[in-house]
Amino acid sequence: MSKRMKMMALIGVILVAAFMAFMGSGSFAANTDSKNVGVTAAVASTAQLTITSGSPVAYGDLAPVDTPVADTSKVLSLRVNSNKAWNLSVTKGGDLSGGGFNIPSANFKFQGESASTGVTLDVSSYAEFASTPGTQLAHGLRGANRTLDVRYSLLIDWDIQPASYTATHTYTVLNP
Repeated sequence: MSKRMKMMALIGVILVAAFMAFMGSGSFAANTDSKNVGVTAAVASTAQLTITSGSPVAYGDLAPVDTPVADTSKVLSLRVNSNKAWNLSVTKGGDLSGGGFNIPSANFKFQGESASTGVTLDVSSYAEFASTPGTQLAHGLRGANRTLDVRYSLLIDWDIQPASYTATHTYTVLNP
């Protein structure tokens, strides 16, 4: 090998060694930098009430009988979705009335029944509908698809005048 070739080989080895030393020194090491980002989310208290079946409550034609028995065939099915504990109340807008006559509150009642897990009934035997502030029917835990049924009871006796009677009931769910 010629002197010149040997010199070139030596310079090549020196350059490779220098390059390797330079690479290992951290001069080309990746730089990192971190920043924290704060994240906030405000979740509002939310409650939803759905009447899933039985509305409107329509008895149709009724007649008094010698031994009156309350018609308890009408059932409302309700569903509550809430991200917080909740209360459910019912308020009557007035007595069942029509043609200038009223059906006494004692003849028109309701009760809660068939509640799902997470629902506690507060009215589990027949009670009269109340005006403002209404009657707390049930309360429950947060969650979706909390269900309950409300059974209506209507007694038509010989003291009820013939007429077409109507009333409005308002069901309200709220997060206390």
